[in-house]
Amino acid sequence: MSSVNSTNLKYSITDVVIVGAGPSGLMAAQALGRLGIDVTLVERRGLGEAYGNADGLVPRTMEIWQTYGMLEPFEAIGNPMIGMVAYEVSKDDGALVRSRPSKNVVVSSRFPYELTGSTASIEGTLKKNADDASVKFIQPAWPVSLDIIEEADGEYPVKVVFQSFQFNALSFVHWLHINFCSCANTQERNLEVLSAKYAIGADGAYSWIRRTLDIDMEGEQTEDVWGVVDVHLKTDFPDTRFKCIVQAGSGPLIIIPREDDKIRIYIQMSTADRIPRREDGRLDKTAFKHSDMLEKILLRLLPFNVEFEQVYWSTIFATAQKVAARFSSKNRVFIVGDACHTHSPKAGQGANASMGDAHNLGRSKIIAYVVKGWAKPSILDSYEEERRQYAQALISFDKEISTSLIEDRPAAEYRHSPGNANWLVISGIGISYATSNLTLPQTKQYDEVVAGERFPFGPIVRLADWRAFDAQDLVPSDGKFKLIVLPGNLQNPKSKAALLDFASGYQNAIQKSGMDTEDSTKTRLSTFTVARNAKEDILWTDIPSELVENWRS
Repeated sequence: MSSVNSTNLKYSITDVVIVGAGPSGLMAAQALGRLGIDVTLVERRGLGEAYGNADGLVPRTMEIWQTYGMLEPFEAIGNPMIGMVAYEVSKDDGALVRSRPSKNVVVSSRFPYELTGSTASIEGTLKKNADDASVKFIQPAWPVSLDIIEEADGEYPVKVVFQSFQFNALSFVHWLHINFCSCANTQERNLEVLSAKYAIGADGAYSWIRRTLDIDMEGEQTEDVWGVVDVHLKTDFPDTRFKCIVQAGSGPLIIIPREDDKIRIYIQMSTADRIPRREDGRLDKTAFKHSDMLEKILLRLLPFNVEFEQVYWSTIFATAQKVAARFSSKNRVFIVGDACHTHSPKAGQGANASMGDAHNLGRSKIIAYVVKGWAKPSILDSYEEERRQYAQALISFDKEISTSLIEDRPAAEYRHSPGNANWLVISGIGISYATSNLTLPQTKQYDEVVAGERFPFGPIVRLADWRAFDAQDLVPSDGKFKLIVLPGNLQNPKSKAALLDFASGYQNAIQKSGMDTEDSTKTRLSTFTVARNAKEDILWTDIPSELVENWRS
């Protein structure tokens, strides 16, 4: 921070500072905030401004949202995308031919569909939860300096200097100057220094945090350029409420049904469009007429009649298939979402993968536990180990999808089968973390519960009142560790004896840990016993008292 004049600076502290209030930043903020972590989120956009291409949740993301209690309000305004169909050009007469429809999601999931909605509705749901969790928002503002000062007794080693503005065209130009001009002078601005224990960069594909940390992106910048538009259509095309893959002679087109009868259309631009790039490598969007995109959509959907009744939003973008060389610096500053992996929109994974990163880092065993003193800082290594592995698998899948959508391949190749490993990845259901200091080696002893994978769904019944639940309801994102005991058939004497023996050992372990004297068992650990018996055959009091707090558990 040597370039920052310390005169008239304001100073504040926070547990975690997050830069960027897109889906990944908001997910991390609400996850940490609801656990009592002090969170400050810095965002360059003004209040109410939406930006980005997020348009829906895949099954695993829906499961995650359910653990936070966020899914129901979004379901009320979102659109379930259940069916999928492909069209391709007939070799006989060149007309579009419809294939046999199928389910859009064929993997086993609690939510066997995708749920689409606007970027504003996705971010709005996350923002409400962040507000409810007392997250502090500073916007519009942007960072100008970042340092990690490791001192012997330094509790807040991360120093972020940021500048706030009233948002207008002049301030936005100033932000661009700060971000992309090394000559930016920081000496005569109204700045604030925010000291934090940890920082998270959720600031997108051109991440200021990542560039400041000198983290390279590894991979390829493809020449693919895609257009995207949100519209209301008047058309005789019959499948606007299915996920629809159209492989026209001039290139692919993807239709995504949205809320309120809207649809989103992705269209791959042809090489003949020759869209120029700026000096920084980004597309020069001013050189492209969006009316040209609409004309291409009309041509690719021939012979169907299509009329654009209303166009809400459109843009073009280039795709890069890259993964950051590392996901953190000194285990103090972390990057999530597009800041650490980028890919095409074909698989609908941008916001979903990003929110998965944030969920892993914010709630699932990482920063919150270290801040609370429940875990050693070395646990933070698991974030990069787990999520970088997933990002690389996602890029591999994205390349395969890209190949299936090139002009001379049939649209049906985009479709999937239940056993296809790539579709397990894209749904999020098939994410499997490798053996580590947190994850035991996988075993085939149990078919449904596998180390490194998400806890399975399925119907269960509470013995005390016969109320029906889903197994995933046992693992809400409340910050507690979960102990799920699976004793088998309790009418089997061997199983019952094994459970009693386990309960005794468990109680001894709790006493040795000191958790019982601190009354911290209730705040750190939830214990459930799931027996393989009909509800009519056993009582809740058959479970050893060491494993049951009350009839509800």
